[in-house]
Amino acid sequence: AQHFLENMKKIVEREFPINNRPGLLYLERSLHLSFERTRSRIYVPRESYFETIDEHISSSTYNVETDRSIPIFVVGERGGGKSSLLANWSKRFVGSDPHTLVVSHYVGSSPTS
Repeated sequence: AQHFLENMKKIVEREFPINNRPGLLYLERSLHLSFERTRSRIYVPRESYFETIDEHISSSTYNVETDRSIPIFVVGERGGGKSSLLANWSKRFVGSDPHTLVVSHYVGSSPTS
C-alpha cells in the first residue's frame, strides 16, 4: 500500500505541479463565470428590461467632472431572476459589442464575494 501511495503522489506532483496552480483571482473569476453560465441557461427574456439597461448604459453614465460612473441597481425579491436578467443581458451585450469590456461580479457567488 505504501508503494502505491508513493507512486500516486509522484503522478499527481508530475501532472499538477505546485508552480502551475491557478491564482486566487483566476479561481474567483472562474466561480463568477460559472455562476453566470448557470443563470443564463433557462431564462425567458423581457425585452423591456434589456432596453432599460441598454438605455442606462448608452446614456451619459459617466460624469467627467466627478470622475464617477452612475450605477444602475437591479432590485427584487430573492429568486425573482435578477441574476438571470443580468447574466443574459451581459451575454447579449458582449455578443453585440465584443470590443467593450464587461466585468460581471455576482455578490454571493463565491466565498469571498
